[in-house]
Amino acid sequence: MLDIGKGPRDKRPDVIPARGLGEFASLLARFSADGWLIHLHTSGNNAKSYLVAAAAGVALRPSPGRVVTLHSGSLPAFLEEAYHHRVVAHAALRGYARIVAVSEAVRDAVLSLDVPPHRVVMHPAFCASQVVCSEAPHRLRWLFQHRSPVLAYAHHPSKVYGRQVLFEALARLRKRLPHLGLAMFGVETGSAAVREDARKAGVEDLVEDLGELPHWEALALMEHASAFVRPTTVDGDAITVREALALGTPCVASDASARPEGTLVFRAGDAGDLADKLYQAFQGPRRVVRGPDAAEFLLQLYEEIMRDAPRRAVASDASREAHG
Repeated sequence: MLDIGKGPRDKRPDVIPARGLGEFASLLARFSADGWLIHLHTSGNNAKSYLVAAAAGVALRPSPGRVVTLHSGSLPAFLEEAYHHRVVAHAALRGYARIVAVSEAVRDAVLSLDVPPHRVVMHPAFCASQVVCSEAPHRLRWLFQHRSPVLAYAHHPSKVYGRQVLFEALARLRKRLPHLGLAMFGVETGSAAVREDARKAGVEDLVEDLGELPHWEALALMEHASAFVRPTTVDGDAITVREALALGTPCVASDASARPEGTLVFRAGDAGDLADKLYQAFQGPRRVVRGPDAAEFLLQLYEEIMRDAPRRAVASDASREAHG
């Protein structure tokens, strides 16, 4: 696994950091030369995403063994924003045998680029088998002892993550639920902007800033929380929603995209509707809803691509010979 993100280098030993164009290109060339099937996961909602897709799609040695999964719910809007976005996206995706879209909206946007339908498939990027229950770590136990109910929220500084509407909803709920707490984890949870938004909404005393958590700890938080919330204004499929449901935690999410069975859906941007749905979620019941597992789907997809690869290579060689 090549990680070209901004996270720390001290990750799992099977994750290889690729920081910078030179390191990324070198690693891509190495694995391409060794005949590896390359599967890129990217957002697809900005130009840089497609530049990375173009690099991985060719990897210095064109091959049919290329798969890309496009995750972002903002992808359709990005493609509609400008004609040159569509040109760049179409060119970047040409090198892939299969394009996996995490939702119908993303799939339809990709098909609008005149990509052959047989190359586009839809499947949530979620592995139910990787959702493991565990006890809450010691540093979270205080939270569950002193707050009830506890609402878990995965934060990102982007406005589409709906932080402000969530804080407004909490302000409406605090009279009915005086011991309510928000367990907020993720990127930049302790920023000045977060604190200011919480202060303006009058909920700063309800917010527990947990920062970035290891995945197992985030799962433990979601499992032991009274509910999980996803107040986004734009969304792809949202792995965290499926994780919460698989753990049996009531989940409230916006109607920004199609949501899995069992999700309590509120109108995106409507703080009043969100408050009502959260109160409903806190009442339960808790039931496990395990979604589709991408592992089996991907293994079958990889086998299909690699099985077809020799035939395509032979056809390509024959075509080159015919044209001198």
